[in-house]
Amino acid sequence: MEVRGGRRAPSYAPNSRYSKEALKMKYKMKQKQNQRITRITEATLVVGADIAKKIHVARAVDYRGIELGKDLAFHNDQNGLMQLAIWMKELGEAPVRK
Repeated sequence: MEVRGGRRAPSYAPNSRYSKEALKMKYKMKQKQNQRITRITEATLVVGADIAKKIHVARAVDYRGIELGKDLAFHNDQNGLMQLAIWMKELGEAPVRK
């Protein structure tokens, strides 16, 4: 890796951190993510979960990123997952805000 002006310049040698294969993989991952994003419609409910050892927290947003409802804290067991499923179903059935 060369040093230019006190900074390291990226190297694209086969054994470097920025190899051509790594760049191709990064490009493919970005393309896949973009394809998923284009499938989001007004009817899409996006749910994210903060996973922990015992209690998880889920949050839902609409297609614009606006938070829907309140966060849901649920346990890492069958009842907790059932609670999550019911919560998502109720949010999905709620009228769409425009």
